[in-house]
Amino acid sequence: MNPAMAPYLQAPSSLPSAQHIVWELIRMLDAPETSAHQVAACISHDQALTARVLGLANSSFYGLSSRIGTVQDAMLVLGMQHVRRLAISVSLSQVAAHRPELQAFWAHSLRIAWNAEWLAGKLACHRDTCFIAGLLHDVGLLLMYDEQAERFTQWVHSQRDGCELLQAERDELGFDHAELGAELGRLWHFPEAIIQAIASHHIDAAMRVGPVATIVYSADELVHVLQQGRADPDAPCLPDPILRFLGLDQALWQAWLDQQADISQRVTSTLGEAE
Repeated sequence: MNPAMAPYLQAPSSLPSAQHIVWELIRMLDAPETSAHQVAACISHDQALTARVLGLANSSFYGLSSRIGTVQDAMLVLGMQHVRRLAISVSLSQVAAHRPELQAFWAHSLRIAWNAEWLAGKLACHRDTCFIAGLLHDVGLLLMYDEQAERFTQWVHSQRDGCELLQAERDELGFDHAELGAELGRLWHFPEAIIQAIASHHIDAAMRVGPVATIVYSADELVHVLQQGRADPDAPCLPDPILRFLGLDQALWQAWLDQQADISQRVTSTLGEAE
């Protein structure tokens, strides 16, 4: 590990502690034998988190005809993987509730997460892992916030592309947020696929790492295109390797564009429940 990273990895206040159940839920991704009962029991150990998950499950977004009263009921109606994604996203984004400067960060992270999950569904990849990898792809920036809040704000709102941002960080700090986030993942025992995705989400080398890293990199590029106003409904403006990997023909491109309003509502609902 680069010694310069050490101060950024010591009990970061912008994240739940290493012992928090949210990290246990993430580590469960590496255990395919995990049951719905185990996931429900893990979430239910935290009453505040349980209340937020149930609040989100009962929100107008899902339009359910009857109210959900327990985590187990939520799993029966929405599915174990979906409830786990809700629990992790609302728990992590809760930190934004009292820090307005983090709202944009978590809105972006949630948008990448839901886009990565959608792409994973189209490509028959593990949707939970892609969602969490997308949610945590910029976690290194969040660690920088604890040490250098002003620089964090400048970097988050920077108009530089990913590679330029990484270089600016390396010039100033001796490492970049992708390296820092991946190191946190190693220290806290994230699944390897998530660590790889965090480490490579701004570079096209992600496409040689594995499917989860490639999907998160692709989701980040897609959202970047959308946010820059370059999402031409008639022609996807993306690097050729991404187009080939995604098999992004006109029909799939239009389907992705059509998903964005739904994803925006998911982001808003999650951040609202975190308050």
